[in-house]
Amino acid sequence: MRTMTTNTLFALTAASLIAASSHADTINVPGDFPTIQAAIDASSDGDEIAVAPGIYGSSADNVVDMKGRAVRLYATGGPDVTIIDGNDGTVRRRGILCRSGETNATVIEGFTIRNCAPSWYDWNGNGQVDGWEFFGGGMWNRGGSSPRVVDCRFENNSAEYGGGMCNWDEDGNDNRPRLENCTFTNNNVGFGIGGAIYANGSWMELYDCTFLGNRASYGGAITSMQQASNPVLVRCHFQQNTAVLNGGALYTELSAPSQNRCTYVQNEAGRDGGAIFSAEPGSSVLVPTYVQCEFIGNLAADEGGAVNNFSISPSFVECVFQDNVAIDGGAMYNWNGANPSLLNNVFCQNGPDDIDGNWNGEGNQFNQTCDNDDACPADLDGDGEVGGADLTIILSNWGCVDQGCEGDLTGDDLVDGADLTVVLSNWGGCR
Repeated sequence: MRTMTTNTLFALTAASLIAASSHADTINVPGDFPTIQAAIDASSDGDEIAVAPGIYGSSADNVVDMKGRAVRLYATGGPDVTIIDGNDGTVRRRGILCRSGETNATVIEGFTIRNCAPSWYDWNGNGQVDGWEFFGGGMWNRGGSSPRVVDCRFENNSAEYGGGMCNWDEDGNDNRPRLENCTFTNNNVGFGIGGAIYANGSWMELYDCTFLGNRASYGGAITSMQQASNPVLVRCHFQQNTAVLNGGALYTELSAPSQNRCTYVQNEAGRDGGAIFSAEPGSSVLVPTYVQCEFIGNLAADEGGAVNNFSISPSFVECVFQDNVAIDGGAMYNWNGANPSLLNNVFCQNGPDDIDGNWNGEGNQFNQTCDNDDACPADLDGDGEVGGADLTIILSNWGCVDQGCEGDLTGDDLVDGADLTVVLSNWGGCR
Protein backbone atom coordinates (compact mmCIF):
# COMPACT_ATOMS: atom_id res chain seq x y z
CA MET A 1 0.00 0.00 0.00
CA ARG A 2 2.88 2.33 0.89
CA THR A 3 4.49 1.59 -2.49
CA MET A 4 1.30 2.46 -4.33
CA THR A 5 0.98 5.71 -2.41
CA THR A 6 4.58 6.69 -3.11
CA ASN A 7 4.24 5.93 -6.80
CA THR A 8 1.00 7.84 -7.00
CA LEU A 9 2.51 10.89 -5.33
CA PHE A 10 5.53 10.73 -7.61
CA ALA A 11 3.30 10.55 -10.71
CA LEU A 12 1.18 13.48 -9.57
CA THR A 13 4.26 15.56 -8.79
CA ALA A 14 5.84 14.79 -12.16
CA ALA A 15 2.61 15.63 -13.98
CA SER A 16 2.32 18.96 -12.20
CA LEU A 17 5.93 19.82 -13.02
CA ILE A 18 5.40 18.99 -16.68
CA ALA A 19 2.22 21.06 -16.78
CA ALA A 20 3.99 23.99 -15.15
CA SER A 21 6.93 23.81 -17.55
CA SER A 22 4.63 23.69 -20.57
CA HIS A 23 2.47 26.63 -19.42
CA ALA A 24 2.48 29.45 -21.95
CA ASP A 25 4.01 32.69 -20.74
CA THR A 26 3.33 36.29 -21.69
CA ILE A 27 6.54 38.23 -22.27
CA ASN A 28 6.34 42.01 -22.25
CA VAL A 29 8.45 44.37 -24.34
CA PRO A 30 10.03 46.53 -23.04
CA GLY A 31 8.87 45.47 -19.55
CA ASP A 32 10.66 42.11 -19.47
CA PHE A 33 13.09 42.60 -22.35
CA PRO A 34 14.14 45.87 -24.01
CA THR A 35 13.89 44.61 -27.61
CA ILE A 36 11.57 42.41 -29.61
CA GLN A 37 14.48 40.17 -30.59
CA ALA A 38 15.55 39.59 -26.99
CA ALA A 39 11.99 38.57 -26.14
CA ILE A 40 11.87 36.12 -29.06
CA ASP A 41 15.24 34.64 -28.06
CA ALA A 42 13.87 33.99 -24.55
CA SER A 43 10.51 32.62 -25.69
CA SER A 44 9.21 29.08 -26.04
CA ASP A 45 6.54 27.69 -28.34
CA GLY A 46 3.08 28.73 -27.18
CA ASP A 47 4.22 31.96 -25.54
CA GLU A 48 2.78 35.38 -26.28
CA ILE A 49 5.01 38.42 -26.73
CA ALA A 50 3.16 41.66 -26.00
CA VAL A 51 4.90 44.70 -27.48
CA ALA A 52 4.07 48.14 -26.08
CA PRO A 53 3.73 51.20 -28.34
CA GLY A 54 7.03 52.53 -29.63
CA ILE A 55 9.49 52.51 -32.51
CA TYR A 56 11.68 49.41 -32.59
CA GLY A 57 14.92 49.06 -34.53
CA SER A 58 18.08 46.98 -34.46
CA SER A 59 21.75 46.96 -35.42
CA ALA A 60 21.43 43.44 -36.90
CA ASP A 61 20.58 42.55 -40.51
CA ASN A 62 16.95 42.03 -39.45
CA VAL A 63 15.04 43.96 -36.84
CA VAL A 64 13.21 40.74 -35.98
CA ASP A 65 14.18 37.10 -36.66
CA MET A 66 11.37 34.78 -35.55
CA LYS A 67 13.81 31.83 -35.27
CA GLY A 68 11.08 29.27 -35.78
CA ARG A 69 9.23 30.16 -32.59
CA ALA A 70 5.53 29.22 -32.55
CA VAL A 71 4.53 32.34 -30.65
CA ARG A 72 2.04 35.15 -30.97
CA LEU A 73 3.96 38.40 -31.40
CA TYR A 74 1.48 41.23 -31.08
CA ALA A 75 1.36 44.99 -30.63
CA THR A 76 -0.79 46.01 -27.67
CA GLY A 77 -1.55 49.43 -29.18
CA GLY A 78 -1.90 48.44 -32.82
CA PRO A 79 -0.07 49.58 -35.97
CA ASP A 80 -0.65 53.32 -35.48
CA VAL A 81 1.73 53.42 -32.53
CA THR A 82 3.81 50.22 -32.73
CA ILE A 83 6.43 50.39 -35.45
CA ILE A 84 9.23 48.17 -36.69
CA ASP A 85 11.52 50.66 -38.44
CA GLY A 86 14.44 49.45 -40.53
CA ASN A 87 16.10 52.83 -40.93
CA ASP A 88 18.34 54.02 -38.10
CA GLY A 89 19.36 57.11 -40.04
CA THR A 90 22.55 55.51 -41.34
CA VAL A 91 21.74 51.93 -42.39
CA ARG A 92 18.53 50.32 -43.62
CA ARG A 93 17.80 46.70 -42.76
CA ARG A 94 15.03 44.13 -43.23
CA GLY A 95 12.04 44.26 -40.90
CA ILE A 96 11.15 40.60 -40.22
CA LEU A 97 12.78 37.30 -41.20
CA CYS A 98 11.11 33.87 -41.05
CA ARG A 99 13.58 31.18 -42.15
CA SER A 100 13.13 28.25 -39.79
CA GLY A 101 9.98 26.55 -41.02
CA GLU A 102 7.55 28.72 -39.09
CA THR A 103 3.93 27.53 -39.38
CA ASN A 104 0.68 29.43 -38.92
CA ALA A 105 1.23 28.92 -35.19
CA THR A 106 3.66 31.82 -35.57
CA VAL A 107 1.43 34.91 -35.52
CA ILE A 108 2.63 38.47 -36.15
CA GLU A 109 -0.10 40.97 -35.36
CA GLY A 110 -0.69 44.69 -35.27
CA PHE A 111 2.61 46.27 -36.40
CA THR A 112 3.65 48.86 -38.95
CA ILE A 113 6.78 47.66 -40.77
CA ARG A 114 8.36 50.65 -42.47
CA ASN A 115 11.52 52.06 -44.09
CA CYS A 116 13.10 48.62 -44.40
CA ALA A 117 15.54 47.28 -46.99
CA PRO A 118 17.47 43.99 -47.03
CA SER A 119 21.19 43.46 -46.78
CA TRP A 120 22.92 41.50 -49.53
CA TYR A 121 22.33 37.74 -49.63
CA ASP A 122 24.70 35.64 -51.78
CA TRP A 123 21.99 33.63 -53.53
CA ASN A 124 24.20 32.01 -56.18
CA GLY A 125 27.22 31.57 -53.89
CA ASN A 126 29.69 33.30 -56.18
CA GLY A 127 30.96 35.64 -53.48
CA GLN A 128 30.09 38.70 -55.53
CA VAL A 129 27.38 41.26 -54.92
CA ASP A 130 24.94 40.87 -57.81
CA GLY A 131 22.40 43.67 -58.14
CA TRP A 132 19.41 41.33 -57.87
CA GLU A 133 20.42 39.60 -54.62
CA PHE A 134 18.26 41.69 -52.29
CA PHE A 135 15.06 40.00 -51.10
CA GLY A 136 12.08 41.10 -49.02
CA GLY A 137 12.54 44.56 -47.57
CA GLY A 138 9.73 44.43 -45.04
CA MET A 139 9.66 40.65 -44.57
CA TRP A 140 11.29 37.53 -46.04
CA ASN A 141 9.65 34.10 -45.68
CA ARG A 142 12.02 31.30 -46.67
CA GLY A 143 13.00 27.81 -45.59
CA GLY A 144 9.41 26.57 -45.79
CA SER A 145 8.06 29.30 -43.53
CA SER A 146 4.32 29.96 -43.43
CA PRO A 147 3.52 32.46 -40.67
CA ARG A 148 0.19 34.19 -40.12
CA VAL A 149 0.37 37.98 -40.44
CA VAL A 150 -2.62 39.95 -39.13
CA ASP A 151 -3.49 43.67 -39.13
CA CYS A 152 -0.02 44.77 -40.20
CA ARG A 153 1.03 47.67 -42.41
CA PHE A 154 4.00 47.55 -44.76
CA GLU A 155 5.05 51.08 -45.71
CA ASN A 156 7.94 52.56 -47.72
CA ASN A 157 9.98 49.36 -47.89
CA SER A 158 12.28 48.45 -50.79
CA ALA A 159 14.24 45.53 -52.27
CA GLU A 160 14.89 43.98 -55.68
CA TYR A 161 12.37 41.16 -55.12
CA GLY A 162 9.36 42.03 -52.95
CA GLY A 163 9.70 45.49 -51.48
CA GLY A 164 7.18 44.69 -48.76
CA MET A 165 7.51 40.90 -48.63
CA CYS A 166 9.33 38.08 -50.43
CA ASN A 167 8.18 34.43 -50.30
CA TRP A 168 10.97 32.49 -52.02
CA ASP A 169 14.24 30.67 -51.42
CA GLU A 170 16.93 28.95 -53.44
CA ASP A 171 15.99 25.47 -52.22
CA GLY A 172 12.50 25.51 -53.75
CA ASN A 173 10.68 25.36 -50.41
CA ASP A 174 6.97 26.10 -50.36
CA ASN A 175 6.50 29.19 -48.21
CA ARG A 176 2.78 29.80 -47.53
CA PRO A 177 2.12 32.86 -45.39
CA ARG A 178 -1.46 33.81 -44.57
CA LEU A 179 -2.17 37.55 -44.53
CA GLU A 180 -5.31 39.04 -42.99
CA ASN A 181 -6.32 42.73 -43.02
CA CYS A 182 -2.84 43.87 -44.02
CA THR A 183 -2.02 47.04 -45.97
CA PHE A 184 0.91 47.59 -48.34
CA THR A 185 1.58 51.24 -49.15
CA ASN A 186 4.34 52.89 -51.21
CA ASN A 187 6.64 49.87 -51.33
CA ASN A 188 9.11 50.04 -54.20
CA VAL A 189 11.54 47.78 -56.03
CA GLY A 190 12.51 50.28 -58.73
CA PHE A 191 13.30 48.12 -61.74
CA GLY A 192 12.87 44.92 -59.72
CA ILE A 193 9.87 42.60 -59.41
CA GLY A 194 6.87 42.69 -57.05
CA GLY A 195 6.62 46.14 -55.49
CA ALA A 196 4.69 44.94 -52.43
CA ILE A 197 5.03 41.13 -52.64
CA TYR A 198 7.14 38.70 -54.66
CA ALA A 199 6.07 35.05 -54.49
CA ASN A 200 7.82 32.19 -56.29
CA GLY A 201 6.59 28.67 -55.64
CA SER A 202 4.51 30.08 -52.79
CA TRP A 203 0.83 29.32 -52.28
CA MET A 204 0.07 32.35 -50.11
CA GLU A 205 -3.38 33.38 -48.88
CA LEU A 206 -4.54 37.00 -48.64
CA TYR A 207 -7.81 38.09 -47.02
CA ASP A 208 -9.06 41.70 -46.87
CA CYS A 209 -5.68 43.15 -47.82
CA THR A 210 -5.12 46.54 -49.45
CA PHE A 211 -2.37 47.61 -51.86
CA LEU A 212 -1.89 51.34 -52.45
CA GLY A 213 0.75 53.14 -54.51
CA ASN A 214 3.31 50.33 -54.84
CA ARG A 215 5.77 50.28 -57.75
CA ALA A 216 7.91 47.78 -59.68
CA SER A 217 9.11 46.93 -63.16
CA TYR A 218 6.78 43.90 -63.23
CA GLY A 219 3.85 43.57 -60.83
CA GLY A 220 3.49 46.96 -59.19
CA ALA A 221 1.84 45.34 -56.17
CA ILE A 222 2.35 41.56 -56.55
CA THR A 223 4.37 39.21 -58.74
CA SER A 224 3.49 35.52 -58.51
CA MET A 225 5.54 32.96 -60.46
CA GLN A 226 5.83 29.20 -60.98
CA GLN A 227 3.21 26.47 -60.71
CA ALA A 228 3.25 26.05 -56.93
CA SER A 229 2.60 29.78 -56.65
CA ASN A 230 -1.19 29.86 -56.89
CA PRO A 231 -2.27 32.52 -54.41
CA VAL A 232 -5.75 32.88 -52.95
CA LEU A 233 -7.03 36.47 -52.73
CA VAL A 234 -10.37 37.33 -51.12
CA ARG A 235 -11.79 40.86 -50.84
CA CYS A 236 -8.46 42.50 -51.62
CA HIS A 237 -8.17 46.03 -53.01
CA PHE A 238 -5.53 47.33 -55.43
CA GLN A 239 -5.36 51.05 -56.16
CA GLN A 240 -2.86 53.32 -57.94
CA ASN A 241 -0.12 50.72 -58.18
CA THR A 242 2.32 51.13 -61.07
CA ALA A 243 4.46 48.83 -63.22
CA VAL A 244 7.16 50.34 -65.40
CA LEU A 245 6.53 47.47 -67.84
CA ASN A 246 3.76 44.87 -67.30
CA GLY A 247 1.09 44.26 -64.66
CA GLY A 248 0.29 47.53 -62.93
CA ALA A 249 -1.07 45.72 -59.86
CA LEU A 250 -0.47 42.00 -60.50
CA TYR A 251 1.97 40.07 -62.71
CA THR A 252 1.61 36.28 -62.91
CA GLU A 253 3.73 33.79 -64.82
CA LEU A 254 3.07 30.05 -64.63
CA SER A 255 0.72 30.88 -61.78
CA ALA A 256 -3.04 30.52 -61.32
CA PRO A 257 -4.38 32.88 -58.67
CA SER A 258 -7.90 32.40 -57.33
CA GLN A 259 -9.62 35.72 -56.64
CA ASN A 260 -13.00 36.47 -55.15
CA ARG A 261 -14.52 39.96 -54.76
CA CYS A 262 -11.26 41.82 -55.36
CA THR A 263 -11.13 45.35 -56.78
CA TYR A 264 -8.59 46.97 -59.09
CA VAL A 265 -8.86 50.75 -59.35
CA GLN A 266 -6.63 53.22 -61.24
CA ASN A 267 -3.62 50.96 -61.62
CA GLU A 268 -1.21 51.65 -64.46
CA ALA A 269 1.32 49.81 -66.63
CA GLY A 270 3.96 51.36 -68.88
CA ARG A 271 3.33 48.57 -71.39
CA ASP A 272 0.69 45.87 -70.96
CA GLY A 273 -1.94 44.95 -68.39
CA GLY A 274 -2.92 48.08 -66.50
CA ALA A 275 -4.22 45.98 -63.60
CA ILE A 276 -3.13 42.40 -64.42
CA PHE A 277 -0.69 40.73 -66.80
CA SER A 278 -0.92 36.91 -66.92
CA ALA A 279 1.42 34.65 -68.88
CA GLU A 280 1.84 30.91 -69.30
CA PRO A 281 4.83 30.36 -71.58
CA GLY A 282 5.15 26.73 -70.45
CA SER A 283 3.13 23.66 -71.41
CA SER A 284 1.00 23.23 -68.28
CA VAL A 285 -2.69 24.05 -68.16
CA LEU A 286 -3.38 26.76 -65.61
CA VAL A 287 -6.71 28.54 -65.12
CA PRO A 288 -6.66 31.68 -62.97
CA THR A 289 -10.15 32.43 -61.66
CA TYR A 290 -11.76 35.81 -60.94
CA VAL A 291 -15.21 35.84 -59.35
CA GLN A 292 -17.17 39.07 -58.72
CA CYS A 293 -14.09 41.23 -59.15
CA GLU A 294 -14.14 44.86 -60.31
CA PHE A 295 -11.72 46.56 -62.70
CA ILE A 296 -12.28 50.31 -62.78
CA GLY A 297 -10.22 53.08 -64.36
CA ASN A 298 -7.04 51.10 -65.05
CA LEU A 299 -4.61 52.18 -67.79
CA ALA A 300 -2.05 50.45 -70.01
CA ALA A 301 0.16 52.39 -72.40
CA ASP A 302 -0.04 49.53 -74.92
CA GLU A 303 -2.45 46.59 -74.63
CA GLY A 304 -5.00 45.45 -72.06
CA GLY A 305 -6.19 48.41 -70.02
CA ALA A 306 -7.37 46.12 -67.22
CA VAL A 307 -6.11 42.63 -68.15
CA ASN A 308 -3.57 41.24 -70.61
CA ASN A 309 -3.57 37.45 -71.15
CA PHE A 310 -0.58 35.86 -72.91
CA SER A 311 -0.92 32.13 -73.70
CA ILE A 312 -3.24 31.65 -70.74
CA SER A 313 -7.03 31.38 -70.50
CA PRO A 314 -8.42 32.58 -67.16
CA SER A 315 -12.05 32.40 -66.05
CA PHE A 316 -13.96 35.61 -65.26
CA VAL A 317 -17.38 35.25 -63.61
CA GLU A 318 -19.70 38.17 -62.74
CA CYS A 319 -16.92 40.75 -62.95
CA VAL A 320 -17.23 44.43 -63.87
CA PHE A 321 -14.90 46.18 -66.33
CA GLN A 322 -15.46 49.93 -66.41
CA ASP A 323 -13.52 52.98 -67.68
CA ASN A 324 -10.35 51.03 -68.50
CA VAL A 325 -8.12 52.38 -71.28
CA ALA A 326 -5.36 51.07 -73.58
CA ILE A 327 -4.29 51.36 -77.21
CA ASP A 328 -5.90 47.96 -77.87
CA GLY A 329 -8.26 46.01 -75.61
CA GLY A 330 -9.49 48.68 -73.24
CA ALA A 331 -10.75 46.06 -70.80
CA MET A 332 -8.91 42.94 -71.99
CA TYR A 333 -6.28 41.89 -74.54
CA ASN A 334 -5.90 38.17 -75.35
CA TRP A 335 -3.07 36.89 -77.54
CA ASN A 336 -0.74 34.02 -78.42
CA GLY A 337 -3.40 31.36 -77.85
CA ALA A 338 -5.20 32.98 -74.94
CA ASN A 339 -8.93 32.20 -74.94
CA PRO A 340 -10.45 33.17 -71.56
CA SER A 341 -13.87 32.06 -70.37
CA LEU A 342 -16.24 34.97 -69.69
CA LEU A 343 -19.54 34.36 -67.89
CA ASN A 344 -22.05 37.05 -66.90
CA ASN A 345 -19.58 39.94 -66.85
CA VAL A 346 -20.34 43.62 -67.45
CA PHE A 347 -18.22 45.79 -69.78
CA CYS A 348 -18.87 49.52 -70.09
CA GLN A 349 -17.05 52.69 -71.10
CA ASN A 350 -13.76 50.95 -71.87
CA GLY A 351 -11.68 52.45 -74.63
CA PRO A 352 -11.15 52.21 -77.48
CA ASP A 353 -12.86 48.78 -77.28
CA ASP A 354 -13.77 46.21 -74.65
CA ILE A 355 -11.91 43.09 -75.77
CA ASP A 356 -9.23 42.48 -78.38
CA GLY A 357 -8.59 38.81 -79.17
CA ASN A 358 -10.35 35.49 -78.66
CA TRP A 359 -12.69 34.65 -75.82
CA ASN A 360 -15.64 32.35 -75.12
CA GLY A 361 -18.67 32.45 -72.85
CA GLU A 362 -22.19 33.80 -72.46
CA GLY A 363 -24.36 36.17 -70.49
CA ASN A 364 -21.97 39.11 -70.82
CA GLN A 365 -23.17 42.71 -71.19
CA PHE A 366 -21.37 45.19 -73.43
CA ASN A 367 -22.63 48.73 -72.87
CA GLN A 368 -21.44 52.07 -74.19
CA THR A 369 -22.40 53.70 -70.91
CA CYS A 370 -22.54 52.34 -67.39
CA ASP A 371 -25.64 51.95 -65.24
CA ASN A 372 -25.14 54.42 -62.44
CA ASP A 373 -28.35 53.89 -60.48
CA ASP A 374 -26.12 53.28 -57.45
CA ALA A 375 -23.18 55.34 -58.60
CA CYS A 376 -21.99 56.25 -55.10
CA PRO A 377 -22.61 53.31 -52.76
CA ALA A 378 -19.87 54.56 -50.44
CA ASP A 379 -21.06 58.19 -50.18
CA LEU A 380 -22.03 57.80 -46.54
CA ASP A 381 -22.37 61.51 -45.79
CA GLY A 382 -24.32 62.26 -48.99
CA ASP A 383 -22.09 65.10 -50.21
CA GLY A 384 -21.80 63.74 -53.76
CA GLU A 385 -18.31 62.32 -53.44
CA VAL A 386 -16.47 59.54 -51.67
CA GLY A 387 -13.67 61.01 -49.60
CA GLY A 388 -12.14 61.55 -46.19
CA ALA A 389 -15.44 62.14 -44.42
CA ASP A 390 -16.75 58.75 -45.57
CA LEU A 391 -13.48 57.10 -44.55
CA THR A 392 -13.82 58.68 -41.10
CA ILE A 393 -17.30 57.16 -40.72
CA ILE A 394 -15.91 53.71 -41.53
CA LEU A 395 -13.02 54.05 -39.07
CA SER A 396 -15.22 55.54 -36.33
CA ASN A 397 -17.53 52.52 -36.52
CA TRP A 398 -14.80 49.93 -37.08
CA GLY A 399 -15.67 46.63 -35.43
CA CYS A 400 -19.37 47.45 -34.98
CA VAL A 401 -21.30 44.16 -34.97
CA ASP A 402 -25.02 44.82 -35.25
CA GLN A 403 -27.80 45.38 -37.73
CA GLY A 404 -27.82 48.92 -39.06
CA CYS A 405 -24.21 49.80 -38.21
CA GLU A 406 -23.30 53.07 -39.89
CA GLY A 407 -20.62 52.21 -42.42
CA ASP A 408 -21.81 48.64 -43.07
CA LEU A 409 -21.70 48.93 -46.86
CA THR A 410 -21.61 45.18 -47.51
CA GLY A 411 -24.71 44.39 -45.47
CA ASP A 412 -23.03 41.70 -43.35
CA ASP A 413 -23.78 43.44 -40.00
CA LEU A 414 -20.09 44.16 -39.47
CA VAL A 415 -17.90 47.19 -40.22
CA ASP A 416 -14.51 45.86 -41.31
CA GLY A 417 -11.99 45.67 -44.14
CA ALA A 418 -14.63 44.72 -46.70
CA ASP A 419 -16.44 48.03 -46.11
CA LEU A 420 -13.14 49.90 -46.30
CA THR A 421 -12.55 48.29 -49.69
CA VAL A 422 -15.91 49.62 -50.94
CA VAL A 423 -14.93 53.16 -49.91
CA LEU A 424 -11.49 52.95 -51.51
CA SER A 425 -12.80 51.44 -54.75
CA ASN A 426 -15.33 54.28 -55.11
CA TRP A 427 -12.98 57.08 -54.06
CA GLY A 428 -13.57 60.41 -55.78
CA GLY A 429 -16.51 62.24 -57.26
CA CYS A 430 -19.73 60.34 -57.88
CA ARG A 431 -20.36 59.46 -61.49
